[in-house]
Amino acid sequence: MNKTISSLAILKVNWDSLKRDYVESFIPFLATLIGKRKYKDIDVNKICKDFTDEYGLIIPYHPMITILNRAKTRGFVKQRFHKYIPIEKNISKYEFSSQTKDQLRKQEKVIKEFIDYSLKHYSVELSQEVAESIVLAFLKENDLDILFATQHLTVLPSVNASQKHKYLINSFIKYSIVKEPEIFNFIVSIVVGHILASALLYDKLDNYKGKLKNVNFYFDTTFIFRLLGLEEEKRKIAYGEFIETLIYEKANLFIFLHTFEEVKRILENCLKWIGHTNYDPSFASQALKYFVQNSWRESDVERFLVGLENLLKKYQIRIVDTPDPDKDKSYQIDEEKIQKVIVETYSELNPYFDQADKAFTIQRDIKSFSAIYKLRKGRKPRNIKEAKSIFLTTNSSLAYAGKKFEISETSLGAFIIPACLTDVFVGTVLWLQSPAKVIALNEKKIIADCYAALQPSDQLIKKFIKEIERLKTEGKINDEECYLLRTNRVVMDLLEKKTMGDPDSFTDKTSDEILEEIKLDAIKDKEETLNLEKKSHRKTLDELKIVKKDRNNLEQNVEKRVNQLSTVIGVVLYFLFLGILIAGYAIQLIPDILEKHKVIKTVVLVITILLTIPNVLIGFHISQLRDIIKDWIKRKLLNLFSV
Repeated sequence: MNKTISSLAILKVNWDSLKRDYVESFIPFLATLIGKRKYKDIDVNKICKDFTDEYGLIIPYHPMITILNRAKTRGFVKQRFHKYIPIEKNISKYEFSSQTKDQLRKQEKVIKEFIDYSLKHYSVELSQEVAESIVLAFLKENDLDILFATQHLTVLPSVNASQKHKYLINSFIKYSIVKEPEIFNFIVSIVVGHILASALLYDKLDNYKGKLKNVNFYFDTTFIFRLLGLEEEKRKIAYGEFIETLIYEKANLFIFLHTFEEVKRILENCLKWIGHTNYDPSFASQALKYFVQNSWRESDVERFLVGLENLLKKYQIRIVDTPDPDKDKSYQIDEEKIQKVIVETYSELNPYFDQADKAFTIQRDIKSFSAIYKLRKGRKPRNIKEAKSIFLTTNSSLAYAGKKFEISETSLGAFIIPACLTDVFVGTVLWLQSPAKVIALNEKKIIADCYAALQPSDQLIKKFIKEIERLKTEGKINDEECYLLRTNRVVMDLLEKKTMGDPDSFTDKTSDEILEEIKLDAIKDKEETLNLEKKSHRKTLDELKIVKKDRNNLEQNVEKRVNQLSTVIGVVLYFLFLGILIAGYAIQLIPDILEKHKVIKTVVLVITILLTIPNVLIGFHISQLRDIIKDWIKRKLLNLFSV
C-alpha cells in the first residue's frame, strides 16, 4: 500500500481535527515517527530521510526545522546546544494510530475501484503499484501551480505516468463524481493533503499572507474566460468565489487594456468561424471550441460579447492602460531576456511547445510583465502588502519562468514577491485559513481539471484534422460528414476515448472508426425512435380499444335509458289520446259539458275527429300513433345524446 497517498489523506484529517494551520498537521506524523524510532537525539538530515521512508513525503531540511520548532512548543521535543531531544513522556499525546488504519482502508478501496474501472471500461489491466503511481502522478500535475516560486517543486516521490494512464485517472474521477461520491471525497482529501504538504515547502509563506487592501491584481486572458464561463461550469463558480474573496479582502481588481482587447478580439473572431464550413479545431481558440461544441449560434456569442463589460463591472474589474513606455525607462526590464527564459521554460515543460504558434501570446504576457515592473517603480517587495501590483495568471509555466527571470536579476539569496503569481497559489494562501473553503475550492477545481484533461490535446486534434482532410480528398466522406467530424462534441469525446488522449495512438483507422460509430449510433437512435413510435402506436391502439369499448358501453346505456324514457312517454301519450277520445265522445253524448270552456271543448272535439277519421278510413289506431311518436322521440333523444 502506497504510504504517500495515505499520508496525504491523514494530513487532511489532522487539518480538520486540529483546526490550526498546515504546520500543526505534521505534528502527529513527527510524534509517531519519534515514538517508533526511539531517537535519543534527532539528527535533522536523518529524520528527513526517515520521514520519507515512513510516510512517503519528501520534507527538506528547513521545512523539517519548522516542524521540529512547532514540536518544541508542543512540549515533546526540547533543544539543547543546537540539538533536538525527544521528551518521551509527552510523545504519546500527539501520536496517531486509528487514523492510519482508516485511511489505509479507504485508500485500498479507491485503488481497487480504479483497477476494476480501468479493466471494465478500457480493458486495461493495472497492478496495485501502477495504479497508486498513477494517482500520485495526477497530484504532481498541479505541483507547479502551487510551488512555482520555491526551490523545491514537490513533496511527492518521483513517479511516471503515460498519457493513457493520465486519461484513465481523470476518467475514473469523472465517473466517481456521479457514481461513487465516497471515492471522490477521498480523492479530494488527498488533494487537500497535497496542498498542505506543499505549503510547508514555502519558508516565506508568511510573506504572502496579510491584508490585501489596496493590493492591485491584474488578470490574464484565460482568467477572464474562466470567469465568464468558457470552461466547465464548476470552474466558473470557483473563479467567481475567488473574485468575491479578493473583493472582500478589499483588493483592487484590474485588466490591462491590451488584455481586454485580446479577449474581445478572440470573441469577435469566434463570430467569424461559428458555422463556417472551414472551421478547424486545431487552430481554434479555447473559446471557439467551447462555442462550436456547445452548438452556440452567432447571436449567442454576440450577446456574450455585448455583456462582457457589464460582467467586468459586476466583479469590480476595471480596464486600465499600461504605463507610458516613454516614461520611467529606468524601470524597463530586459524583454529579450525574459522572452528567452519563457521560451526555454515552455520548451522544458512541454515537448510539443511551438514557439511560432505562441509568439503573439508570449509578447502579450511580456507586455504585462513589463507593466508590473514599471508600476512597482523599482521596489523589491518582501511581503504582499509591499508588492502593490501583481500579475495574476492561470499559466503556471509563465509564473515559473517569471520567477526564474527574477532570480537571475536579483542578488543571491534576496527574497521578493514575484511580479507574477498563479491564481491557484493566491487562492491557496487565502483559503488555507479556512478548511471549509479549501474543500469547496478543490472539489470544483478537481471536477473542472478532469473535464479539461479529457479533452483532446492540440497535437491529437491536428492529427485528426489531417486525416479527415485526406478522407475528404479521397471521396470517402462528404462535406457534411467532414463538418460533423470537425465540430461535434461527441466526435471529440470519441477521439479522446479511442486514443486515451495519446497522440501516438492515433492511426489512419481512428477517423473511420469514429465515423462508423457515429453512423451506428445514428442507426441505433433511429431504431430506438422507431421502437418508441411502435410502442406509442401500440399504446394508442390499446387506448383506442378501451375508448371504443367505453363508447359502446356508453351508447348501450344511452339507448337503454332512451328506450325507457320513450316507453314512458308512449304510455303517457296513449292514455292522453285515449282520455281525449273518451272526452270527445262524452261531449257528443252530453252537449252541455264544458259549455263554460268552449275553447277546450272545441280543441277536444277537433282532436277526437282527427283521431277518429283515420281509424274509420284505414283502421289507424291510437296505439299506432303512440308508437310512431315514441319512435320519433327515441330517434331525437339518441341524436341528442350520441357520442
